Amino acid sequence: MHPEKWFSSCDLREITVDHAMKVIRSVLFVVAHHIDSVHLQVSYITALCPAEAKRGGQV
Repeated sequence: MHPEKWFSSCDLREITVDHAMKVIRSVLFVVAHHIDSVHLQVSYITALCPAEAKRGGQV
């Protein structure tokens, strides 16, 4: 899903508040999901390789 494509493909003058809210919700959902998965990856790596995490290795 690429919400930014919806913006470029539709006429900005015709965006209703309802549509704008749907787009914003989609963007927030994607961002939250991305942050979630990065956080999960980091904690997974920390659990697997504590020495690497202490050294400051990041994804």
